[in-house]
Amino acid sequence: MSHLLTISLSSAILVPCVLSLRQLPLSLTKASISSSRNLSMDSSDSQHFQNVVVMRHGDRLDNTEPLWVSTAARPWDPPLADPGKVRAFCTGRKLRSQLGFPIHRVLVSPFLRCVQTASEVISALCAIDDDPVNMTGDGVAIDPSKLKVWSLYQ
Repeated sequence: MSHLLTISLSSAILVPCVLSLRQLPLSLTKASISSSRNLSMDSSDSQHFQNVVVMRHGDRLDNTEPLWVSTAARPWDPPLADPGKVRAFCTGRKLRSQLGFPIHRVLVSPFLRCVQTASEVISALCAIDDDPVNMTGDGVAIDPSKLKVWSLYQ
């Protein structure tokens, strides 16, 4: 039996990722996190449980700077805006402190904004310094040989 835990980057509660990032303030409630922890850890046979965290990308640059598209080399693939990077890092920090189970795999879309979001979240999961201003995903290396890209359309 597996449980699905869905988190939007700016959610106040655990919500589906179809919500806009600007609809709710950034925080994960302890009650929501602990209820998901109880789902996965209360069973005496916890090896049959899987936890899945689904996350939407952070704030895109083309939403904060609409003129970016006119000069972009890849207008269909906008990077994260700086607030999106900070929000992603803060979400990773919340996950690290409140989630209650380890993260073994990170699957991410090949879009730049998604890779950058994952990079920031992973940086926060591994960080010793919790200040998002001092920590960024800029130094996180992504080994292209380890990437697997799946296509929905064949």
